[in-house]
Amino acid sequence: QAGVLYQLFDGADQPLSDPSQGLEGQVITIASTERLQEDTEVFVKAKRVDTDEPLERLNNSVTIRVRANPGLGVSVPPASQVVDYGAAGMIEIADSQASVTYRLYSFPAEELMYWQNRSGQLPAQLIDIPIDLPNPLPADLPNQPVVRLAHPPISEQGVIPAWYQQLSGSDTRGNGGVISLATPNLEADQVCVVLALKAGHQQPEVLRQAAAILVRPNAEVQLSARAATVDSGSEGEVLLNNSQPGVKYYLRRHEDNSLVPGARQMRPKTSAQVQGSEVQHGLDRMKVGVDLLVGPPAADPLSLPTGPLTSSTTFNVLAVNAQTLVWTQLASTLTIEVSAT
Repeated sequence: QAGVLYQLFDGADQPLSDPSQGLEGQVITIASTERLQEDTEVFVKAKRVDTDEPLERLNNSVTIRVRANPGLGVSVPPASQVVDYGAAGMIEIADSQASVTYRLYSFPAEELMYWQNRSGQLPAQLIDIPIDLPNPLPADLPNQPVVRLAHPPISEQGVIPAWYQQLSGSDTRGNGGVISLATPNLEADQVCVVLALKAGHQQPEVLRQAAAILVRPNAEVQLSARAATVDSGSEGEVLLNNSQPGVKYYLRRHEDNSLVPGARQMRPKTSAQVQGSEVQHGLDRMKVGVDLLVGPPAADPLSLPTGPLTSSTTFNVLAVNAQTLVWTQLASTLTIEVSAT
């Protein structure tokens, strides 16, 4: 109607729009000035322009349904960016919707996804993860304090690819703020995506932002000595059993963590471990620059020479993921005795 002001309100009687003046016998559009976070019942109040009377509610109302928001921020808290082997991680979602359930999926990161040691045109989107480097840094390792992973493709049809694993127990209801989704215990770097499900909506949404969690090498590699006691001036050998493929091991003197010159070993990954299933992941097959990681299977134990010993010495072992440079010190130490004669 001409001469009538119309204004949108929600079920809590809060205004959602500025007043709009009607046009006689014509359709007008009243646009909300507020962003809707949840399904909202809206109705219209009206009053004549030339009166001071309050707005009166019209008879009809309509419910505006709001989809799950795929643009929410997905992040990893600092304590979970790099976790111990066999430990759980955590993903956080900001500004969650109270009517949405969030479900976590993940898959182990493939070699083709790492970009920190590669040249060429970068992917359109990267996941950058800062790391602490070992100190002292072994001379054969680059000073590369950031791990860069190619962001996986995200479906706009709410579809999670078959190679992702649904993480049981991760379903978490939103609360209007930050929520946390826990991973199970991890033994390999993981790329995580989140599916948002809303009751009454047929199509779920995949959040556009993925996240990644890096895993330190296994600290429980077993140490033993080729000989528990050696003659003065002779060289000892520290043996590593159940070592991990793709991890470099460096022998260190335990008293000051100084590196033993030349005492490093790595059990290489096989070609199958490097190639993985990257074609499924929508990434181009290309030269990945990890030739040093690839080789025939090597049997345990790996051997680390101590160099000549003139006194009994305790050693520890630094374990460094050759791809990411994420590291740990093995849990056990080993002492080689030097005989008095």
